Amino acid sequence: MVMASTGVDAKPRKHKSAHAQSQSKKASASKSDDTTGSGWKTGTAAIIVDGNTGKVLYEDKADALRHPASLTKVMTLYLLFEQMEAGRLNLNSEMVVSARAAAQSPS
Repeated sequence: MVMASTGVDAKPRKHKSAHAQSQSKKASASKSDDTTGSGWKTGTAAIIVDGNTGKVLYEDKADALRHPASLTKVMTLYLLFEQMEAGRLNLNSEMVVSARAAAQSPS
């Protein structure tokens, strides 16, 4: 079994309004979508791990800061449903979200 992951780098920045963030993303999207001669998008990272041995077969900027990937979101939902099944949460349960987390741009 081989596991692989890629992602676009998450540059730390000061908080902006949602509108300013979306305008900034539109302006910078064309810059970050350039590809190298190899066909890989610049600003991405990757890691390939042999699932049987844990040996890293390939990595490129594997320790760089990243926004959560879609699998992270799926795992979050899985854990939520697990807690609901155990009776610790329900559809009316309030979830506490820090101001910092709420201010993050969507991924």
